[in-house]
Amino acid sequence: MIPPLSVNLALGMGIALFLSYCVYFDRKRISAPDYKKRVHERRRRNRMKNATIVPCVNNQASLEEYFLSQMKAGEDMIKQSRVEEGLTHFTNAIVLCAHPAEVIKFLKSSLPRHVHKMLVRKLKSIRALPSTEPEDNSDDDKPLKG
Repeated sequence: MIPPLSVNLALGMGIALFLSYCVYFDRKRISAPDYKKRVHERRRRNRMKNATIVPCVNNQASLEEYFLSQMKAGEDMIKQSRVEEGLTHFTNAIVLCAHPAEVIKFLKSSLPRHVHKMLVRKLKSIRALPSTEPEDNSDDDKPLKG
């Protein structure tokens, strides 16, 4: 059954009024005198919230604590399927590590192959990959014979 014309008309008018209120409210919000200042402040707060605090290089205990916290955070992110964020934490840990080759070997054995390759690419892009790390040129795109 098709609703009568008056129901369709009332529904259309309601939707039009709602959309016009949304446009009005958005224009009023954007035209506020302190709008840009609030946007910049919110972005600055988000950057500060996401910033990583690097410990003092001379303090061995704080370096070890930082390394362990970054490794734990990387593991947690990988478990939550947030691979990019996990790789960022692993990269932070490896950059300040005294023996990065050993950490990379450990991660190679514990991470899935494609995630380890992404980590190696990320380390190469920031030039933090140790020269002793062999390159893995095998392609994951090739079909497996089985």
